Amino acid sequence: MFKDLTSRKLLLGALVCSGSLAFSATGYAQDTNSDVTPPPAAELEAPVAEPDLFYDAQSLVPDSQLGAASGPRKLNPSVEPASKYVVVRKNHSAGSHQAKMVSAERAMTLGRYDSALTLYDELYTNNKRDPNILLGRAAALQKLGRNEEAIQTYDALLDLRPDNLEAQVNMLGLMGDRYPAVALQKLSDLKEKNPDNVSIIAQMAVAEAGLGRYDEAVRYLGVAASIEPQNALHLFNMAVIADRAGSRDEAIKYYERALEVDTVYGGGRTIPREAVFERLALLR
Repeated sequence: MFKDLTSRKLLLGALVCSGSLAFSATGYAQDTNSDVTPPPAAELEAPVAEPDLFYDAQSLVPDSQLGAASGPRKLNPSVEPASKYVVVRKNHSAGSHQAKMVSAERAMTLGRYDSALTLYDELYTNNKRDPNILLGRAAALQKLGRNEEAIQTYDALLDLRPDNLEAQVNMLGLMGDRYPAVALQKLSDLKEKNPDNVSIIAQMAVAEAGLGRYDEAVRYLGVAASIEPQNALHLFNMAVIADRAGSRDEAIKYYERALEVDTVYGGGRTIPREAVFERLALLR
């Protein structure tokens, strides 16, 4: 998609809607000119191995002073079977590559983007060609508003993995401010190959908003919300676009629905609730 390095560099942009909307690492719009900034998407899950077993002997230990003094006795699990427990083992040291990757991903999930970037920078120092490190680092830079650096990092990732869809979509999101029509066309091409990809649909919505076609933008986000009804970010982005378009009643409706979905399904952590409440107070 971006085989021509020179043309790719010329298309690097910042945010959509004159700097008012941006994309998260997972393809969602965010309002960077206000305090209303949605958090990142869900954390990557590591594969779970089959749990180990041990046997609970607690119920067989006497609670008298004599029993306390003598300590627990050995059990034969084949003769005295007991309940099944999961044993959690620490397979990686605190400073290992894998441990830092997990910590960086968790920091992103918790919205601690500075901490995440510090970890990704440490990992990047030792391995500048690891696609996972590059993607995480680019996402952290983007969340911190360092969009030029984020673009360069996505660009480096695409040099290694030209077909990486997440990097392509995020890159187009950052291009959308200066070249919304170009970004929209390339996103449309990606959508033909990936018709059910919610990130592409959400990015198309923001590109439409960048062209001033707010009705189309809300329509695309409505499609995304129908695919992922438990994702409050889609409703939040619909509220932001309606708000920018001056549709007060629609903005209030979507902000309220976003708060409700975030409470029920997101644990109150997937949208910036305090900023939304402040905005609702002004709109009402």
